[in-house]
Amino acid sequence: MKVGAKIKQLRESQGIRQIDLARILGFESGTAISFIESGRNELSLSMVKPICCYFGISPNELLSCDPPKKLDEVKIKTLIKELSNAIK
Repeated sequence: MKVGAKIKQLRESQGIRQIDLARILGFESGTAISFIESGRNELSLSMVKPICCYFGISPNELLSCDPPKKLDEVKIKTLIKELSNAIK
């Protein structure tokens, strides 16, 4: 899940409007939050701590990406065979 979508999910789960979160974070309008949530603007590093503190989460929870997909057994065997052939 992208950072903006995570912020939106957290905000909506607590019933907070964009304008309210914006003001808590020192912005005058909800546009800044709207742009972050939509991916139009990236979240600045200086905003990570205040957002995390407000929602009671760690930066890792906010910024973490989806877990990597596991390779299936067939794909692993194919990769091993390819590497073996490349070494020979």
